[in-house]
Amino acid sequence: MTPATNLHRATMLAAILSLLCASMSGRSAEGGQQIGKELFQTSDRCFACHNGLTTPQGEDISIGFSWRPTMMANAALDPYWHAGVRRESLDHPESKALIEDECSKCHMPMARYQAHFEPGRPRLG
Repeated sequence: MTPATNLHRATMLAAILSLLCASMSGRSAEGGQQIGKELFQTSDRCFACHNGLTTPQGEDISIGFSWRPTMMANAALDPYWHAGVRRESLDHPESKALIEDECSKCHMPMARYQAHFEPGRPRLG
């Protein structure tokens, strides 16, 4: 992997984590009060219930640590997807926002819905 690829991945990961975690900090309301709504939990909170699960026959059916390396868990980091979105956005600049929104429905749904919930938050791109 080239240093540029590593930098791109690190940047994308930081952006995704920022989108997912920013809701915890809340937004300013009148009088300086903090308001906010966390729509989703991060995957580390899933482990309490989704690890150490076995069937009555003793088969491990936990998904906690098995999920992390899957394509679904890493869909937002897929460089081929990013290249495809970028190519479509360059080919159809008038539809850039629509393309990014449509593609993020599957590749980064939690960040997308959180961004829609909090207007003014950064979007894909």
